[in-house]
Amino acid sequence: MPLYTYVVTYKGEIYTLQKRRSNPKGFFSDWMEALPTSLRNLKNPSLSSFEAAPNRQNVWQVLEGGDFRVVVVQTKE
Repeated sequence: MPLYTYVVTYKGEIYTLQKRRSNPKGFFSDWMEALPTSLRNLKNPSLSSFEAAPNRQNVWQVLEGGDFRVVVVQTKE
């Protein structure tokens, strides 16, 4: 299974974590567990907001408003 690095930014703070998943969207089920308590109260972003980053390979992003962003990078196979 590929290893993905997730970079979460919220209100000027940055959090990173890594998980092995079958696909980059696989983090939606349990990714909140690995984040600080301050972010656990946020709703899970919708899969419809999950998109490939323009002009990048193996990079995806989730944009939810101006304060919240998740960038996913396939780190290695």
